[in-house]
Amino acid sequence: DAEQRAISDLRAHRDLLRTLLVRHLQDPDESHRALASTSSVPAIQLDAPQGPKLSYKQVRKQFLDADVLMFRGSRPISRMLQAGARSSYSHCGLVAWWHRRAMLLHAESACIQAVPLSMALHSYPGEVDWYQIRADVRDPATVLRIIEEAQVNLGLSYAHSDLLRTILNDVAGMELPQDCEEPRALFCSQYVARCFRRADLPLHPQSDIETFPSEIALSPVLKFVGTIVPDLNPAEMRALLDRSRAW
Repeated sequence: DAEQRAISDLRAHRDLLRTLLVRHLQDPDESHRALASTSSVPAIQLDAPQGPKLSYKQVRKQFLDADVLMFRGSRPISRMLQAGARSSYSHCGLVAWWHRRAMLLHAESACIQAVPLSMALHSYPGEVDWYQIRADVRDPATVLRIIEEAQVNLGLSYAHSDLLRTILNDVAGMELPQDCEEPRALFCSQYVARCFRRADLPLHPQSDIETFPSEIALSPVLKFVGTIVPDLNPAEMRALLDRSRAW
């Protein structure tokens, strides 16, 4: 069935990632050549369905708390992960409304942080896909718990070591720890998976630390809406900020 095919395809993604990372450890130059040859092959994009291009200006008010944004980066490290895993995505985060301001809550760079969504989208080097919780599993109490968990974890460090351990688990079978109920650090997809799991709406049966963006995109809990096209000019972004401050 569709679920088993998705699992099989994800395993194939991981096999390719193992090969690429092993080549990188053995010969970085060879890994770059392998990446170039891999990138020339049309992407499977199982986790990034084709859909409408949506103007941020027109759909901004349609965003809901706990919407998930999936990022397709164009930086070298993002492209390497995408090509190696045959996945379109390298990052993810959550949407939350604060004082009429749409915010992006995500684990990025040094820590888990909340930034204005418009600024995050307009400064991102790549494309951003929009996912929402399916209507038949969405309820206000669950959404509130997802956002509360997302807020509680703001300020935690970015889990570089956990991300490395997760990759090594795929490459060499390194054992992963159990999910920590009071973490000191989280990486992006681990953070999103934790928020949903703590709200009793798990995105998939795997542990948070095992979660890559591709698993989130393929979750039966979510539905793909479209690709966001950032189209605000600087004056319009400033106006949004001013209106939110005046609320």
